[in-house]
Amino acid sequence: ECCNKVLNLNANSAWVYKAKGHLLQKIGKNKEAIECYNKAIELKPNNSWTYNNKASALQKIGKKVEAIQNYDKALNIGPTNDRFSYAKGHVLYDMKKYEEAIACFDQAINNSKSKHPLYFCYRGLAYQKLGNPEKALEDLKMTETLVQQGMWRNSTEANKIFIKDALKNILKLEEDMKKAENCLEHENQTGLRKVWGSIGK
Repeated sequence: ECCNKVLNLNANSAWVYKAKGHLLQKIGKNKEAIECYNKAIELKPNNSWTYNNKASALQKIGKKVEAIQNYDKALNIGPTNDRFSYAKGHVLYDMKKYEEAIACFDQAINNSKSKHPLYFCYRGLAYQKLGNPEKALEDLKMTETLVQQGMWRNSTEANKIFIKDALKNILKLEEDMKKAENCLEHENQTGLRKVWGSIGK
Protein backbone atom coordinates (compact mmCIF):
# COMPACT_ATOMS: atom_id res chain seq x y z
CA GLU A 1 0.00 0.00 0.00
CA CYS A 2 2.85 2.38 0.86
CA CYS A 3 4.55 1.59 -2.46
CA ASN A 4 1.32 2.27 -4.33
CA LYS A 5 0.97 5.65 -2.62
CA VAL A 6 4.53 6.60 -3.59
CA LEU A 7 3.91 5.43 -7.18
CA ASN A 8 0.83 7.64 -7.33
CA LEU A 9 3.13 10.55 -6.53
CA ASN A 10 5.94 9.40 -8.82
CA ALA A 11 5.07 6.70 -11.35
CA ASN A 12 8.60 6.74 -12.75
CA SER A 13 10.45 5.48 -9.70
CA ALA A 14 12.38 2.31 -10.57
CA TRP A 15 13.41 1.95 -6.93
CA VAL A 16 9.78 1.86 -5.73
CA TYR A 17 8.79 -0.73 -8.35
CA LYS A 18 11.77 -2.84 -7.29
CA ALA A 19 10.83 -2.47 -3.61
CA LYS A 20 7.21 -3.38 -4.36
CA GLY A 21 8.37 -6.44 -6.28
CA HIS A 22 10.52 -7.51 -3.34
CA LEU A 23 7.59 -7.17 -0.94
CA LEU A 24 5.31 -9.15 -3.26
CA GLN A 25 7.92 -11.90 -3.42
CA LYS A 26 8.04 -12.04 0.36
CA ILE A 27 4.33 -12.97 0.45
CA GLY A 28 4.62 -15.46 -2.42
CA LYS A 29 3.12 -13.31 -5.20
CA ASN A 30 5.94 -14.00 -7.62
CA LYS A 31 4.07 -13.30 -10.86
CA GLU A 32 3.00 -9.88 -9.61
CA ALA A 33 6.57 -9.30 -8.41
CA ILE A 34 7.93 -10.06 -11.89
CA GLU A 35 5.61 -7.43 -13.37
CA CYS A 36 7.03 -4.87 -10.94
CA TYR A 37 10.61 -5.88 -11.75
CA ASN A 38 9.86 -5.56 -15.47
CA LYS A 39 8.63 -2.01 -14.90
CA ALA A 40 11.70 -1.21 -12.78
CA ILE A 41 13.98 -2.58 -15.52
CA GLU A 42 12.14 -0.53 -18.13
CA LEU A 43 12.81 2.61 -16.09
CA LYS A 44 16.35 1.69 -15.01
CA PRO A 45 17.86 -1.13 -17.07
CA ASN A 46 21.31 -1.09 -15.43
CA ASN A 47 20.37 -2.23 -11.92
CA SER A 48 21.89 -5.68 -11.38
CA TRP A 49 19.81 -6.42 -8.27
CA THR A 50 16.54 -5.97 -10.14
CA TYR A 51 17.57 -8.68 -12.61
CA ASN A 52 18.71 -10.87 -9.71
CA ASN A 53 15.38 -10.46 -7.90
CA LYS A 54 13.43 -11.10 -11.08
CA ALA A 55 15.48 -14.27 -11.66
CA SER A 56 14.67 -15.44 -8.13
CA ALA A 57 10.94 -14.90 -8.73
CA LEU A 58 11.12 -16.74 -12.06
CA GLN A 59 12.92 -19.63 -10.36
CA LYS A 60 10.16 -19.92 -7.78
CA ILE A 61 7.47 -20.32 -10.44
CA GLY A 62 9.51 -22.96 -12.27
CA LYS A 63 10.83 -20.84 -15.15
CA LYS A 64 14.43 -21.93 -14.69
CA VAL A 65 15.76 -21.10 -18.18
CA GLU A 66 14.41 -17.55 -17.92
CA ALA A 67 15.82 -17.33 -14.41
CA ILE A 68 19.31 -18.19 -15.70
CA GLN A 69 18.96 -15.58 -18.45
CA ASN A 70 18.21 -12.94 -15.84
CA TYR A 71 21.03 -14.06 -13.57
CA ASP A 72 23.31 -13.68 -16.59
CA LYS A 73 22.06 -10.12 -17.07
CA ALA A 74 22.73 -9.41 -13.41
CA LEU A 75 26.25 -10.84 -13.78
CA ASN A 76 26.91 -8.79 -16.91
CA ILE A 77 26.34 -5.68 -14.81
CA GLY A 78 27.88 -6.99 -11.57
CA PRO A 79 30.30 -9.76 -12.60
CA THR A 80 32.01 -10.01 -9.20
CA ASN A 81 28.85 -10.37 -7.10
CA ASP A 82 29.19 -13.77 -5.44
CA ARG A 83 25.47 -13.97 -4.62
CA PHE A 84 24.51 -13.75 -8.29
CA SER A 85 26.95 -16.53 -9.21
CA TYR A 86 25.75 -18.74 -6.37
CA ALA A 87 22.08 -18.18 -7.26
CA LYS A 88 22.71 -19.09 -10.91
CA GLY A 89 24.63 -22.18 -9.79
CA HIS A 90 21.73 -23.19 -7.58
CA VAL A 91 19.34 -23.17 -10.55
CA LEU A 92 21.79 -25.15 -12.68
CA TYR A 93 22.17 -27.67 -9.84
CA ASP A 94 18.39 -28.12 -9.74
CA MET A 95 18.48 -28.68 -13.52
CA LYS A 96 21.13 -31.41 -12.98
CA LYS A 97 23.70 -29.39 -14.95
CA TYR A 98 26.34 -30.11 -12.36
CA GLU A 99 29.49 -29.10 -14.25
CA GLU A 100 28.02 -25.69 -15.11
CA ALA A 101 26.81 -25.34 -11.53
CA ILE A 102 30.32 -26.05 -10.20
CA ALA A 103 31.73 -23.31 -12.44
CA CYS A 104 29.25 -20.87 -10.88
CA PHE A 105 30.05 -22.01 -7.33
CA ASP A 106 33.78 -21.61 -8.14
CA GLN A 107 33.10 -18.04 -9.20
CA ALA A 108 31.03 -17.36 -6.09
CA ILE A 109 33.76 -18.72 -3.80
CA ASN A 110 36.49 -16.76 -5.58
CA ASN A 111 34.54 -13.49 -5.38
CA SER A 112 33.23 -13.94 -1.85
CA LYS A 113 34.81 -11.75 0.83
CA SER A 114 33.68 -14.15 3.56
CA LYS A 115 33.46 -17.87 2.89
CA HIS A 116 29.83 -18.98 2.87
CA PRO A 117 29.11 -22.61 3.83
CA LEU A 118 26.34 -22.93 1.22
CA TYR A 119 28.75 -22.27 -1.65
CA PHE A 120 31.03 -25.13 -0.59
CA CYS A 121 28.09 -27.33 0.37
CA TYR A 122 26.40 -27.15 -3.02
CA ARG A 123 29.70 -27.52 -4.88
CA GLY A 124 30.48 -30.61 -2.82
CA LEU A 125 27.08 -32.12 -3.58
CA ALA A 126 27.55 -31.36 -7.28
CA TYR A 127 30.92 -33.15 -7.22
CA GLN A 128 29.23 -36.08 -5.49
CA LYS A 129 26.60 -36.22 -8.25
CA LEU A 130 29.40 -36.31 -10.82
CA GLY A 131 31.06 -39.24 -9.04
CA ASN A 132 34.02 -37.34 -7.63
CA PRO A 133 34.05 -38.35 -3.94
CA GLU A 134 37.46 -36.81 -3.19
CA LYS A 135 36.42 -33.27 -4.13
CA ALA A 136 32.95 -33.79 -2.67
CA LEU A 137 34.44 -34.79 0.68
CA GLU A 138 36.88 -31.87 0.61
CA ASP A 139 34.08 -29.34 0.09
CA LEU A 140 31.72 -30.89 2.62
CA LYS A 141 34.47 -30.94 5.25
CA MET A 142 35.13 -27.27 4.49
CA THR A 143 31.39 -26.67 4.95
CA GLU A 144 31.56 -28.40 8.32
CA THR A 145 34.54 -26.29 9.38
CA LEU A 146 32.80 -23.04 8.38
CA VAL A 147 29.68 -24.07 10.28
CA GLN A 148 31.79 -24.75 13.38
CA GLN A 149 33.29 -21.27 12.97
CA GLY A 150 29.80 -19.77 12.97
CA MET A 151 29.96 -18.63 9.34
CA TRP A 152 26.33 -19.60 8.77
CA ARG A 153 24.87 -17.22 11.37
CA ASN A 154 22.99 -15.18 8.75
CA SER A 155 21.61 -18.23 6.92
CA THR A 156 17.88 -18.94 6.92
CA GLU A 157 16.58 -21.86 8.97
CA ALA A 158 15.77 -23.73 5.75
CA ASN A 159 19.38 -23.37 4.57
CA LYS A 160 20.71 -24.48 7.97
CA ILE A 161 18.57 -27.63 7.80
CA PHE A 162 19.77 -28.25 4.23
CA ILE A 163 23.42 -27.95 5.29
CA LYS A 164 22.92 -30.28 8.27
CA ASP A 165 21.38 -32.91 5.99
CA ALA A 166 24.16 -32.51 3.44
CA LEU A 167 26.85 -33.00 6.08
CA LYS A 168 25.43 -36.46 6.77
CA ASN A 169 27.03 -37.44 3.45
CA ILE A 170 30.52 -37.07 4.92
CA LEU A 171 30.48 -40.45 6.68
CA LYS A 172 29.11 -42.21 3.58
CA LEU A 173 31.74 -40.62 1.35
CA GLU A 174 34.51 -41.65 3.73
CA GLU A 175 33.17 -45.22 3.79
CA ASP A 176 32.90 -45.31 -0.02
CA MET A 177 36.46 -44.03 -0.42
CA LYS A 178 37.74 -46.63 2.05
CA LYS A 179 35.98 -49.37 0.10
CA ALA A 180 37.49 -48.04 -3.14
CA GLU A 181 40.97 -48.04 -1.58
CA ASN A 182 40.50 -51.61 -0.36
CA CYS A 183 39.32 -52.72 -3.81
CA LEU A 184 42.32 -51.03 -5.43
CA GLU A 185 44.69 -52.64 -2.96
CA HIS A 186 43.12 -56.04 -3.65
CA GLU A 187 43.45 -55.53 -7.42
CA ASN A 188 47.09 -54.51 -7.04
CA GLN A 189 47.86 -57.59 -4.93
CA THR A 190 46.07 -59.82 -7.43
CA GLY A 191 48.05 -58.24 -10.25
CA LEU A 192 51.33 -58.78 -8.44
CA ARG A 193 50.49 -62.43 -7.78
CA LYS A 194 49.80 -62.87 -11.51
CA VAL A 195 53.13 -61.27 -12.42
CA TRP A 196 55.10 -63.37 -9.95
CA GLY A 197 53.22 -66.43 -11.11
CA SER A 198 54.20 -65.81 -14.74
CA ILE A 199 57.83 -65.22 -13.76
CA GLY A 200 57.96 -68.52 -11.93
CA LYS A 201 56.79 -70.47 -15.00
